[in-house]
Amino acid sequence: METEKFEKHNTAVGIIHVAFGSLIIMAAIALFVLLTFFNVQQDNLLIFNIVKGFVCGMLFIYGVIKMIGGIGVLKHKHWGRYMIIAVSGLGCLNVPFGTLFGVYSMWVLLQEQTLQLYPAKTEKK
Repeated sequence: METEKFEKHNTAVGIIHVAFGSLIIMAAIALFVLLTFFNVQQDNLLIFNIVKGFVCGMLFIYGVIKMIGGIGVLKHKHWGRYMIIAVSGLGCLNVPFGTLFGVYSMWVLLQEQTLQLYPAKTEKK
């Protein structure tokens, strides 16, 4: 009974991270396109393009990591669980929704009942 309840929580965490990861990717692309049309003085163009590329690139990478980790959680992969725990810790800095989803994700993924959903690791010889 408890395991079934945490299976639903685990699925919810995976879906949340896949959905928000895809939204972050779309936002990074939209921001990059939007900032491309800004009229910047020639003196500041290089710095502007470096900052634009860095910010949009980091957002894009963050979204991809959230999506991949969410898919891993949905497929009960240990690496996906570890990725989402790490991303959730970072997401807690994003008040209020990042904090809410981050705390919820860590609460779900750090429970003993959730750990039982993931297959035991086999030792390599």
